[in-house]
Amino acid sequence: MATLNIKIWKWIGFVVCALLVASPGKAFSCEGECKCTPSSHTALQRDQVIGKCVCREHNFLPREYADAYALEVEYIDHAVLGDYCGQTFPHLLYLNISGFQYILPGSFTGHRKVTHLRLLHEFMHVIEPNVFTGLDLLEKLWADTCGIYVLKDGAFFGLPKLNTLSLSNNSIWSIHENSFSNLSSLVNLDLSKNEIIELSKGHFRHLSKLQKLNLSTNIIKHIERGAFQGLTSLRVLDLEDNLLKVVPQPKFFMGEVSQGAPSFVTSQVYLHGNSLQCYCQMSWIYNCIKIDGFIIEGTCSTPTEVAGQTLRQVYGTSMDQCKPNGTVINVPSGAKAELPCTIAYAAWLLPDGTKITERGQYWDELFLTDNNYLVIWNTKRQHTGTYVCQSPDGENELFYNVVVPEKSGLSVGMWAIIGSVAAIVVVVTVIFPTVAYLRRRRRSYEGLPDNVPQPQPIPPDNDHCDPEGNDTYQNNFVQAINNGSNSPGGSRPEHGTFKYNDLLKHVH
Repeated sequence: MATLNIKIWKWIGFVVCALLVASPGKAFSCEGECKCTPSSHTALQRDQVIGKCVCREHNFLPREYADAYALEVEYIDHAVLGDYCGQTFPHLLYLNISGFQYILPGSFTGHRKVTHLRLLHEFMHVIEPNVFTGLDLLEKLWADTCGIYVLKDGAFFGLPKLNTLSLSNNSIWSIHENSFSNLSSLVNLDLSKNEIIELSKGHFRHLSKLQKLNLSTNIIKHIERGAFQGLTSLRVLDLEDNLLKVVPQPKFFMGEVSQGAPSFVTSQVYLHGNSLQCYCQMSWIYNCIKIDGFIIEGTCSTPTEVAGQTLRQVYGTSMDQCKPNGTVINVPSGAKAELPCTIAYAAWLLPDGTKITERGQYWDELFLTDNNYLVIWNTKRQHTGTYVCQSPDGENELFYNVVVPEKSGLSVGMWAIIGSVAAIVVVVTVIFPTVAYLRRRRRSYEGLPDNVPQPQPIPPDNDHCDPEGNDTYQNNFVQAINNGSNSPGGSRPEHGTFKYNDLLKHVH
């Protein structure tokens, strides 16, 4: 019986071993070799043994290349990288790998001395956590043009010496809070030419030694206040060619305070290629450009009066419309009040506790504009109170005390005085001139009789004669009198007396 049991177990063991030997994964893991050839590729920065190998999935390198200082490995068939054969490379410093689509955690456990790693392919969509575990001495990692979409939390865990990380020309659209955790030595981070939409608070909080951050050529529309929190050593921030309209004041500009004066550590900010709104939200630039060595480049798109001007030109002087905190604004009743805000992406807290975060319509009583100004179209007494402009995280606030006085009312006595003055004005300007005019008109008709006597002929006066020797002017005038008028074309007076001799004297 015991002998039978032993035989059964032997058969079971044989079957299991046969299955293991027939396993495709095992066969591909450690059978066959990569085809390697010596190479003089200088891009690997090494003059020692350099090899270029073409491998199928799970194959291992020939023994003569186990001591190489630099290797280029190209996989075919979109390999999945994994440490299946347990090969070690005790002298390998420079490693280029291409042609793979996925990396399993632990794939680099045999590459502990590698300092430069370059990954080249367009099918590595995700970087999983702990993928680079074992690369304790890695200093530079390039994963450009790899088709990466997602960086998971802990993607770069286990790289304490890494100082340069390049993820350019991928399709990364989102960054997790711990995507760059444990990179305590990172100095240069390149995320250019990706599809990042926004930067949230805490994305870079672990990178206290980072000096250069390249986020150019993305589609960044929004930068949350606190997004650069923790970047206390940053020197260069590149945000060119994005969709930004406003850049909030980054906290990382402020270093340690020494003798009451802040120490600014960032010296270069690049914002070209953005449609910047040069309103109060970016008035922080005014303080920064006064620091020696501070460089900021970018061009304003709005408002119209500064379109095309550089940020230095616009913010070179203080903007008077950007009121300091606690400003009291007196607005006449019925007038328009415009409250500017120096905080980007701000919300407004009204005196009654209402919070406005979205743009309004022009017909609204209170209207939030694109540049975070709060407009009160028709101020009333009830609009008096404290208005607060808040940052999205609530950590920064700006207060305005708006005062709208009541409409002034006049007493009965004042109305009486105003009425008296108005009556005097009417008398002086209307009645007096009318009376004077009537008197002058009446006097003009006095002295003309009802019946004017027939005038006697007057000797001709050659000075007033026509060719026949007649005094034309005098005869016409006398005829006019006989017709009942005191002047040619006039009407005959009905009252008064008329002295004909005096008239003749007047005529001559």
